[in-house]
Amino acid sequence: MLNNVNLSEMFWLNLMHSSLPIAPAGADGLTKVGYIFLREWLGFAVVLGYFFLLPPVMARMPFFSKFFNRMGFIRYMVFANLMLWMAALPIKMVLRWAFNLKYIIAIPEWFFNI
Repeated sequence: MLNNVNLSEMFWLNLMHSSLPIAPAGADGLTKVGYIFLREWLGFAVVLGYFFLLPPVMARMPFFSKFFNRMGFIRYMVFANLMLWMAALPIKMVLRWAFNLKYIIAIPEWFFNI
């Protein structure tokens, strides 16, 4: 039987061998937000790294360096992010098939999942 898991569950339960960080009962909104970001920090780091760190790395590759030189910084960043958005779906499919990874960022409190 396959069990689909979130990245935060993989990190906290399997790697750290502890429970997911959950805000105490009766906590205020800011505390709840802090616990949500603590729980999902790895997913945010992966997504931000994918969209902000990968385009400059791609600009140094021989194929994409030609685009960077011709387009300039702003147009290249738009182009690279559009390419990364297109690549996100097949990457997500492979992660689902290979690792049963359901969501990279899962915030059910706000109905926000990536």
